[in-house]
Amino acid sequence: MLAVSFGLLNPDFGFKFAVLYTLILSPYILHLYNTERMKLTREYGWKKGVGIAKRLLAVRLSMGILICCSALIGEYTQKNIPILILFGLAWALVYAKVLTDADTLKVPKNRELSITPEAQ
Repeated sequence: MLAVSFGLLNPDFGFKFAVLYTLILSPYILHLYNTERMKLTREYGWKKGVGIAKRLLAVRLSMGILICCSALIGEYTQKNIPILILFGLAWALVYAKVLTDADTLKVPKNRELSITPEAQ
């Protein structure tokens, strides 16, 4: 949705928004990196934990790059919707893969439903 909206509506605003996003949210994203790195190194060990934290950092910082690239694509391809949708889908798949590797998309354990005579 971000790629389509920033590529179609106003590419000039997309460039400005990408710069502001990167400048304003970078300190928070780096703070998240530090806390997640410590948590993940305790859980997975140093090598795997730091690798997952670095991938999460790169994907979160690449949000500004996604917005900037979608503005470029929208401006130079005369707002071609299929290209913008493919670009956004590719980024979403990479982001989902990184989150899955980081084990942040945990599925809750299934609880068995017990039917009691009082519930019927």
